[in-house]
Amino acid sequence: MARTIAEIYAEIADYKDTQSPLQSLAPQQDREQTLLAALNNSSKVAIWRLWAYITAVAIYTHEVLWDIFRQEIIDQAAAMQTGTARWYRDQVLSWQYGDILEYQEETGRYIYPMVTADNQLVSQAAVTEDVTGVVRIKVAKDDGSTLTALSTTEVQSLTAYVKKIRFAGTIIAIVSGNGDILRVAGKVYFDAIRVQADVMTEVQVTINQYVSALPFNGRFSIITLIDRIQSVEGVNDVVLNSVRSKIGDTAPYETIERVHVPSFGYYRLDDSTGNTLTDTIQYIAE
Repeated sequence: MARTIAEIYAEIADYKDTQSPLQSLAPQQDREQTLLAALNNSSKVAIWRLWAYITAVAIYTHEVLWDIFRQEIIDQAAAMQTGTARWYRDQVLSWQYGDILEYQEETGRYIYPMVTADNQLVSQAAVTEDVTGVVRIKVAKDDGSTLTALSTTEVQSLTAYVKKIRFAGTIIAIVSGNGDILRVAGKVYFDAIRVQADVMTEVQVTINQYVSALPFNGRFSIITLIDRIQSVEGVNDVVLNSVRSKIGDTAPYETIERVHVPSFGYYRLDDSTGNTLTDTIQYIAE
């Protein structure tokens, strides 16, 4: 980062003090105005002060130019294709549904001639690579109130886009669904002084908040959920007998032992008859 003119000028003065023939030349607290006033002064001290200040300005200008050049290099490096998981994620978030890509000969990249934010449907994306080397890109769009899956035609368009920008030989799989379905069952022991209906409402809000606040493709933790429920006023203990998830209404449930990463990148709580939080969590006053 460029030093200020005052800092450079002070360094020149400090260096001057290390030269014994020049130690008698003592500069004042100079600014542009004082130096302009001294421009026609015949004093050798005034001339020295002017040349020191001119030199400081020249060095400052040089350092500022180097800062600008350095930032240009950083910006160019950041824009280069790297093929990392983060790079693929950024590219998917930049995808524009229905817009045509153009190939730039000078950069060897595909770009959109115009950025159209309304056509950038993907609001959440996560990229992982499995043991077989397949790069899986989990995506979801925001319908205004919740995350949801891309349509079949949107997935086809996104897949075609990724095939154009991907590194040669990379196997890509686009994954988009309406969220892993989560079912939580157990018992909540609470202080009998509290109204059960109030405790039930607060516990359900807490569970919903924990699930909805998970980062996209974030890890669900049973012990963290228990801690959140126990933070509800009046709750003495929590026993979760069963925490399970599935990737579709017709798919079988699988038990979550401790932690779990959603296949579609996010969860939605089971709201089917007999499986809501009201149905699956029992409240016991004590």
